[in-house]
Amino acid sequence: MHNIYNLEGISQIACNDLKKFYNKMLTYCLDTPNLSIRSAISTVSRLASFHKLDTINDSTYTPASLTPLYDAMGFSISKLQHYLEGKDNYDVLVTVLTDGEENASKEYTGSTIKKLVDDLKQQNWTFTYIGADHDVEAMASKMNIFNTMSFDKNDRDIKKMFIKESESRVKYSLGIRNGDLDKNDFYSKIVNEEVKKESFWKKLFS
Repeated sequence: MHNIYNLEGISQIACNDLKKFYNKMLTYCLDTPNLSIRSAISTVSRLASFHKLDTINDSTYTPASLTPLYDAMGFSISKLQHYLEGKDNYDVLVTVLTDGEENASKEYTGSTIKKLVDDLKQQNWTFTYIGADHDVEAMASKMNIFNTMSFDKNDRDIKKMFIKESESRVKYSLGIRNGDLDKNDFYSKIVNEEVKKESFWKKLFS
């Protein structure tokens, strides 16, 4: 069996729309029989099955107006690396989702994260970066991440972002299955109807 591990970092995004979409996604996963997803949510720095995750609200998810982006990435990636020790035949997709650039990390630096990304890209790891309210391409390029997508924090744009991100994940999975994976063109225009049909968020919003 070939495994795809999704490492998703949600950093400092406090708007109600994103909380709503996160909760909707989690509820869908919990209510769908035989759905198998492995994920690490760096908001709480843990590696867990979605079955062990809880919905979030203003009491349980309270961003502190800072963005320790490098620390969130470093701790989460390190935990996943440890989990994968001794395993083979897998791919890792790292998606960073943030509405702010780095400004508060204490353990990891930009150069440390850049080297970590560079080293893992030589293996079966793919990195993507989605952001709002800052220069997304500039921040991502500091870490040598070039698969990027920007969005505005409103209901319409957030929904479009999640649908495009979901379609891109389907394209990524099909690329692995078909042996034609392009890790450097993650968010390109989707023309494959099979990809659009299997989009997680389109199913969720229908």
